[in-house]
Amino acid sequence: MMNDVILFVSGIIQGLTEFLPVSSSGHLVVFQTLFSFKAPKVAIELILHSATLLSVFYLFKKRIWSIIRSMLAFKKDDDFRMGMNIIIGNIPTAIIGFTFKDFFASLFNSGSFPVAIALLFTGSMLLFTEKIKKGEKDINIVTSIIIGIAQGLAIIPGISRSGSTIFIALARGVKPEKAFEYSFLLSIPAIMGATILELKDIDLSMIHPVKIIPAFLAAFFSGIFALKLLKNSIRQGKLYLFGVYCIVIAVALIIYTRFLNA
Repeated sequence: MMNDVILFVSGIIQGLTEFLPVSSSGHLVVFQTLFSFKAPKVAIELILHSATLLSVFYLFKKRIWSIIRSMLAFKKDDDFRMGMNIIIGNIPTAIIGFTFKDFFASLFNSGSFPVAIALLFTGSMLLFTEKIKKGEKDINIVTSIIIGIAQGLAIIPGISRSGSTIFIALARGVKPEKAFEYSFLLSIPAIMGATILELKDIDLSMIHPVKIIPAFLAAFFSGIFALKLLKNSIRQGKLYLFGVYCIVIAVALIIYTRFLNA
């Protein structure tokens, strides 16, 4: 019974933290470590990632179809340029993911302390967004490549994918609304690619559908909520509040791992 509850809560955590700039992988590592959660982690994470991916499709469905139509028609409009920048941005992500796959995988078993250090980095980065002046630029090729690199490095537990990609975009002078949109459209190929690559390594027979469906739905609906919350936070210039949260969690983890759990 307890594992069922933990699985459901994992879905909520995945949905919220996948999109809020606080690192979903970092939170899941900590949560599963604290509760000694022994379920097949790779399989669960892939299923929950699929749920949050559906959240992105749901909220960006009109934009996604517009991009697909423009790309197929080779219509050189804003949708076509966005599609090309999504492709360009995912190239460095794929290179980093393939090159350092084993290293990143080892980090998921390294405990909560490294996650805390990564969360400190994420928090500091988000705090700095308060100092960035609001830009008016669109995404270009150079910005796409830099953001793609940031997305690749965000595989590290504790480094927020959304936080780092949006931070780079804002620092490059991109419009906040465009930074938000690009960050999550960019995530679609990355999440889909990672899911396909990992399918061969999981045993879905170990997961009972009746148990995973509630967690899947929890991740989907909490993902929608998180996307809308983050969009409003960016619009209001309040990303720094998530930085405060990350730093508080990081400090609490350091105290727990180094003193209370010694």
